[in-house]
Amino acid sequence: MTSAADQTPVLKCLMDPALHEGATPHLIETHANFVIVGPRHAYKVKRAIKYPFLDYSTLPLRKQYCIAEAALNARTAPMVYIGAAPILKRDGGCAVGPVIDTAALQGAAGAQDNPETVEWVVVMHAFDEDTLLDALAERRALSSDILRQLALASADFHMAAAPVEKDWRAVTNEVVRENLEELDAADCLDADAVAEMHALCDAQLARCDGLLRDRVAAGKVRRCHGDLHLHNICLIDGEPVLFDCIEFSDDFSEIDVLYDFAYLIMDLDRRAMHADATAMMNRYLEATRDYDGVALLPLYCAKRAQIRCKIAVATAALLVDSAVAEAKRQEARDYFDLAMGYLKPKPARLIAVGGASGSGKSTLARALAPDLDAMILRSDAIRKELYEWDEHSPLPQEAYAPDVSARVYQTMIDRCASLIGAGVSAIADATFTHPDSRAAIEQAATQAGAPFTGYWLEAPRDVLMRRVTDRSKDASDATAAVVARQLEQDWGAIAWRRVTMDDALSPEAPAKALLADLQ
Repeated sequence: MTSAADQTPVLKCLMDPALHEGATPHLIETHANFVIVGPRHAYKVKRAIKYPFLDYSTLPLRKQYCIAEAALNARTAPMVYIGAAPILKRDGGCAVGPVIDTAALQGAAGAQDNPETVEWVVVMHAFDEDTLLDALAERRALSSDILRQLALASADFHMAAAPVEKDWRAVTNEVVRENLEELDAADCLDADAVAEMHALCDAQLARCDGLLRDRVAAGKVRRCHGDLHLHNICLIDGEPVLFDCIEFSDDFSEIDVLYDFAYLIMDLDRRAMHADATAMMNRYLEATRDYDGVALLPLYCAKRAQIRCKIAVATAALLVDSAVAEAKRQEARDYFDLAMGYLKPKPARLIAVGGASGSGKSTLARALAPDLDAMILRSDAIRKELYEWDEHSPLPQEAYAPDVSARVYQTMIDRCASLIGAGVSAIADATFTHPDSRAAIEQAATQAGAPFTGYWLEAPRDVLMRRVTDRSKDASDATAAVVARQLEQDWGAIAWRRVTMDDALSPEAPAKALLADLQ
């Protein structure tokens, strides 16, 4: 690490209350930036510094990266990023020059600087830091609805991001190798455990070799965020907004979309929010349909945890206070254990939850999924997907014709088979009222050599009717009339285990009992 310039005069200028309508701003310092936050605006100054992975050491580089940051973040946070601006030398100090807004930034990158320019800054609208998602998580205010919106926002961003060409397999192998080399040198980690991690990573890389090669051809390696964790997401008007993406390194941002999203999964898991992470992952996959890449998630999440582990190790080495340093070393060990957990995935199995509409299938599936690290395939969502229909809008009646239903079930079963074949557990959520549909899902497990369990959910007629009537913002189009027709049908012999989903019990109660039987 080398420092290249004294930026004190610039910081003094940006901290002047006169720039902030008379209010005293506050300064946030990171290893790479200074951020001066006032009541209305924030100014981000890139440190005049050079690391092995980042170079802000010259004014032209800082200009380049200020412009790049404002332009790239306008993809997801146009309401936050105003643009970039020069800091100009003035009598006895500095002043903020004219702001180049995000629409004009591309043409500004190569423009000649004013000779009075002494620095460049990113100019942003200030927002309430209490709305950062990590702050919400600390206050236990990170709701399932916010995480659902985050999954969809991330999916939209990734599907719109520009694909890139690179040898993603080689990049992944190199990152894992570098991670392990640095963990080898960490004296706060158990050497035998690190050696075991080497073996587990080798096994994962070998298992995923072909899939890693395929991701570029499939268009799944894109210009992503690169640093997608809870601290880099805020709520604006009640919706999650992704900001502060990586602008200084294509190696860090041109990555597999699932590797980008894996940072969020790991961050939630670190906070003991695994059920939320599983639900968010399932929501993301329903939106992106990227089920072919799910087998990479254990490796990708482990990589993210390894990187946080080695950063904690390096930080501990720089700390003077022994207690603070030890706390940071414990953080490193926690991240290491998290990475080890990802590298030892649970054996794949296939579970089906069937029963009349309103019997609690989706509720039970969501309760079972976290303990099994399972992906949920919902027939209701797949039907909307095949029609390219809004999930919460009713489909026309022809969408429920027998031939369409057969296609829906076949898509669901094919995806389940693909997942368990790749070593990932799957839960199929559908009515399964026709005996052939139950036989087909069982056969998928048999052909893949995976354990199968079928659950048949039941509830009193009046409860079924009330549940479907009370639904809102749900993929199911079932009504009380649909339930009445279902109950009149001959479902054939039901061999699956019967489960009563009673309103008096939370879904965790039957799920806990069922999970105990699966051990």
